[in-house]
Amino acid sequence: MIYNAYMVYYYKLGYHDWEESPHITLVHNKQFTKSEFDEMVLQSYVVADEKLKLANKTWLDEWIDERVSNGDKLDEDYIDEMKYRPSVGDLYQEVINHMISEYNFFEPKIEQSFIPSDCYDLLNPEKLDKNDEELMAIHHRLKVVESRDRKLNKVLNKKTQS
Repeated sequence: MIYNAYMVYYYKLGYHDWEESPHITLVHNKQFTKSEFDEMVLQSYVVADEKLKLANKTWLDEWIDERVSNGDKLDEDYIDEMKYRPSVGDLYQEVINHMISEYNFFEPKIEQSFIPSDCYDLLNPEKLDKNDEELMAIHHRLKVVESRDRKLNKVLNKKTQS
């Protein structure tokens, strides 16, 4: 582990499935090797799992007690379905929380961002979400500004060559 008070190091944490791939960039003032970082992440998954497992057990016990006190018949198959079965996505936010609280990672302060929605055809205004300012800015730059600038440059180049 290398420590430098004037530098920060960036670490990516996330997961992916068929529909999404959330990720976060965490920052630390220490540089960790891949194995050191992986060990912190894995330990954070253990802690997250323990926390969510306890929360599920508490909830399920209360739910069963309420049904029993109401005289409801308990369906064992349904109860089995309600038992704790974690996924990476279920644990993800708790992992981030643990990395921040226990290992002193932090999220970088993002000063500016530019994140337009994806679209089928940037050049066709009918295909664009008019409410997406960044998408419209790209469209405007490609269709209007660049075209105008190319024409101006042609005219200016001809004048300087004459």
